[in-house]
Amino acid sequence: MRLDLDALYGLTGMLIIVCWGLLILHPDRSSRWITVPKFAVPTLFGLIYAGIMMAKFFDSGGGYGSIAAVRALFAHDDILLAGWLHYLAYDFFIGVWIAEQADRIGLSRQIQALILVTAFMFPPMGLVLFLATRATIRRAWRLA
Repeated sequence: MRLDLDALYGLTGMLIIVCWGLLILHPDRSSRWITVPKFAVPTLFGLIYAGIMMAKFFDSGGGYGSIAAVRALFAHDDILLAGWLHYLAYDFFIGVWIAEQADRIGLSRQIQALILVTAFMFPPMGLVLFLATRATIRRAWRLA
């Protein structure tokens, strides 16, 4: 049986959009609508990633030792999808961490939404934006 990569890409893409939407918009982050996806989705994507990589990595002719090796690795659609799932899993996991930390420090949901949308679209920028916001708030608390 051949894995339909386009279908899997579309399905996982829709799933992650729903999860990010819940993370950003749901009023209660302790709800099962958040707690289940925050562990289940990265785990599911991680398992799919592991299965694809174990099946395809060693025959890919690519690797991580140079840009050319990475290019050769990602020239295979299976591994490209696995890499994409890797990004989606980790980015969502970091998004959940940002949301939980932001709730702990009392950051308004409007500011959280801006940070989380940034983390969804441009993950490293969203993380840096959150860390800078948190540092600014902590500094303001010390000065108050």
